[in-house]
Amino acid sequence: VTESESEAKMCIPESLSFDRLNLVLIAYLKAGADKKAVSYRDASVRSGVPHTIISGNNKFFVYSGFLVEEGKGVFRLTEKGTKYAQLLDWGRLDEAKSELRLILTECSLTKIVVDYITLNKEVPRDDLGRKIGSIAGVSKAKRFTVGINATIDMLVFYGLLFEENNMVRRGVEEVEFPEVMPLPPSEDRRVYEFPGLILKKPKEVSIPISLTVN
Repeated sequence: VTESESEAKMCIPESLSFDRLNLVLIAYLKAGADKKAVSYRDASVRSGVPHTIISGNNKFFVYSGFLVEEGKGVFRLTEKGTKYAQLLDWGRLDEAKSELRLILTECSLTKIVVDYITLNKEVPRDDLGRKIGSIAGVSKAKRFTVGINATIDMLVFYGLLFEENNMVRRGVEEVEFPEVMPLPPSEDRRVYEFPGLILKKPKEVSIPISLTVN
């Protein structure tokens, strides 16, 4: 496994859908991980997600910037992770998207996916999933398939990707405005005529005048 594959793999959760991933983060919040380090088992009890699955995703949560490890098996939410979990808990999803964007843009895999979608314009979701699996060097095992789909769902949620009818494309289009050239000094200005936009001097208008002299 190359270094780039290893980094990309760390951005993919295992056996966690996007919904369950969010549930685990809220569970950490409820366990007080915003103020102190808590055991991943505390998050398991509150979320109902098996502790073995949470344990298997500890490296993902840490590498992606949701958690920081402060001891063996104990974790604390990062500032960004805390804000994201709180906004989810409050149901403020639009604001949660912005926090998730700050977190995921730090993952090397995100930029690779963006470049791939940008170059190919639009790709089927399954093809994108296979591409991500290839980049990360993971097998087709179900735990990775679930994690890859969660990764795509995260990118769609925060608006980087847009999905419709199982097709995925860039969600945010950058618009480039033409550069506005400054006008030259008055003595150097010229009049240019463009097809369809020809400005002509208005014709002189004669107005008849009638005078009555008594």
